[in-house]
Amino acid sequence: ATVVVGAPADVYRGEPRPPASPSIVAGYTAEVVAEKPMPIAVAVRPDGALLVASQLGRVHLVPAGGGSPTVALDLGTAVCTNGERGVLGVAIDTAFPTNRYVYVAYTAPSSAATCANRSVPSPTNRLSRFRMTGSTIDPASELVLVGGVPSFAGYHNAGDVAVGRDGLVYATFGDGGCNWRAPARCDAENDAARDRSTLVGKVVRVTRTG
Repeated sequence: ATVVVGAPADVYRGEPRPPASPSIVAGYTAEVVAEKPMPIAVAVRPDGALLVASQLGRVHLVPAGGGSPTVALDLGTAVCTNGERGVLGVAIDTAFPTNRYVYVAYTAPSSAATCANRSVPSPTNRLSRFRMTGSTIDPASELVLVGGVPSFAGYHNAGDVAVGRDGLVYATFGDGGCNWRAPARCDAENDAARDRSTLVGKVVRVTRTG
C-alpha cells in the first residue's frame, strides 16, 4: 500500500497539494505494477489479478504478482471520453468465482449518438454488469442496471462502484456539472442533486439484475 503525505502548509483550493516526491510511511512500500493512461479505478479479483479501469474506455487486466497488462474490455465508440467522461468505475462481484460478474460505470453517447457538452439529449452515465471469462470481459454480455442519468456539462460524473456484503451493487452518479433542466445553473448553483425525480447527484443501490 502507498500513503502520500501532503504538506499542510501547501494548500490548493483548500486541499493539501501532493508533494513532488511522495513520502512512504514506515512499514509500507510502493511498487509500480502497471502503467496505463488515465487509470481511474482498480478492482482486485479473488486470484489477486487487478482490473484497472482507464477513463479512455478500457478495462485492463494485470496478472497477479505483476506482469504485462492486457485489455480485458474495450468499449470503443460505446463510451464518451471527453471532459471528465469515460469509464468511471469498476467492481467485482462478491460471488465472482461462481457468477463471473464485473460491474462498470461509464458515460454513453446520447440517443443522438453525440458526446457533445450541453447537447439535448445529452450523453448519459450508466452502470452495467458484464461477465468475465478468463482474461476477457465479454461486451456482448452487458446488462445495463441503471442508465439514462444525464451528463449534461461533461463534468461531475462520479461513477464509484462497489458490491456490498448484502450482495447489492452500489454506485454514485454526479450532478452533471450544470443542471440539465436549467442549464444556467452550474457548480454551486446546480441544485439537481436535491431533485428526487432524477438520479443525478445520487448514490444508488440495485440488485445484480437491476
